[in-house]
Amino acid sequence: SGVIILMMVTLYKFIGSRRLLRNSCSLDAGGIRQAIARVRRKLDIKQRVKLVFSREMEIPCVVGLFSPVLILPANATTWDQNKLNSVLFHELAHVRRKDTIRLLLLDLATALSWMNPLIWWASRKSKLEMENSCDNFVINAGVKRTDYAMQLFDFITLLSKAGKAPTGAMTMARKSTLESRVSSILDKNNHRKPLS
Repeated sequence: SGVIILMMVTLYKFIGSRRLLRNSCSLDAGGIRQAIARVRRKLDIKQRVKLVFSREMEIPCVVGLFSPVLILPANATTWDQNKLNSVLFHELAHVRRKDTIRLLLLDLATALSWMNPLIWWASRKSKLEMENSCDNFVINAGVKRTDYAMQLFDFITLLSKAGKAPTGAMTMARKSTLESRVSSILDKNNHRKPLS
């Protein structure tokens, strides 16, 4: 039935996130760790956020329901400060909002009510709002709107070359929501405060 299939998809996402962690590694990145500590203070995040790096993916993401792990591409050590700030504020905003838990609950609700089109619509809408809210954290941190939009386009370009987004992770950008997000980011009349 549809419930079983969607439950299997949710399990597949979980397994995918575990595989990402198994294939990750630690690098000497004291500057990035200091930047994470600074952003955590600004976002008032009390819990520890583990940092690891991946050589098999080009896009940042957060995994973990109760013990968040930030996975950065191995080349993150070469990023300029502006790009690093954008990534850290966006991904750590997901941690502050506990979006990995929200995402799991949305997937479970969709699986249990898979025949209801309103549930599918609400799930897509909620996932987009997660990203928009985290984008607002980035803009409110002082990152220029045009710079941030271009960074998202760059990540999508890398994602296109890689083939697909990491499974079961809160990735920084996805093709399906890019147009709507960039439109919101570039809208200077958009002065919404982030939803925490």
